[in-house]
Amino acid sequence: SAYDIGYGNFTIEATVTLNPVQTATNYPALLSTRSSGDNSGFLLFFFNGELSLQTDGQNHSSTPNGDIRDGQCHHVAVVRSATNLLSWYIDGQLTTTNPDANYDISTSGPMIIGNDFFSGNISAGAFKGMIQEVRVWNVARTQAELQSAMNLSVGSNETGLIANWRLNDGSGQVAVDNSLTNNPGSLGSTISTDVNDPVFSNGCPVTGILELEENVSDKDTYIIYPNPLTSNAILQFNEPVVDAEVMIYDILGKVMMNKKVTGNTVEIEKGEMANGTYFVRVTIEGAESIQ
Repeated sequence: SAYDIGYGNFTIEATVTLNPVQTATNYPALLSTRSSGDNSGFLLFFFNGELSLQTDGQNHSSTPNGDIRDGQCHHVAVVRSATNLLSWYIDGQLTTTNPDANYDISTSGPMIIGNDFFSGNISAGAFKGMIQEVRVWNVARTQAELQSAMNLSVGSNETGLIANWRLNDGSGQVAVDNSLTNNPGSLGSTISTDVNDPVFSNGCPVTGILELEENVSDKDTYIIYPNPLTSNAILQFNEPVVDAEVMIYDILGKVMMNKKVTGNTVEIEKGEMANGTYFVRVTIEGAESIQ
């Protein structure tokens, strides 16, 4: 499993808004993989409004970082580095560190957002508020990396990214995983509509990205940079081309750009393209390359 981090480094982060009043009979959960008891997986939760983590039955707290049950948007993160040091971040600022966190967090259980499977019932660990941009990494992200992306959506091909639920799907019963793991989640208690389904709503401001699918085998022909992008990008051919066709289309097949190119580069204009994944088709002298 991609989530078998074991004793290794990791980063878990999300953007949240906590309601001032939480009704969970245990502690409101942000992310949980506990399936068979306190000693399995991990539980990322809030204790008196402060971010906390349980591993192997041991609770690790970010105290004192302040109670964030204020109804405001906050970026929260916990990072394990050097296999045993936990670092806690609120809105990109380091609040505290905890040593002695060298516990195995691998589990065969499901990963649950906004609740805790082992709490005993659906309301015991229920989170009240808003959750978005939930990301799990199998690397220790630096403070600079956290700060640079905490108000952005990140691309699927970021190094170490093993889960990336943006939770901006808007409708339906599926939460798309925008990482290469591609593990979509289902809303509520079942795959069908039920009373425990969360409700999509306008979340915290997040600057979107546009991500262009790339095929490593085509990088000898051209490269696209930057990718993912928040503004325009450049497609650069390794050798000059004559009347090459560059087409960009979305997952439904709608053509967003179609240009003839002579030379080495062409600008890809973000324009009105919504956030998401797009495909690039390049035709050079009749030969097609699709990324």
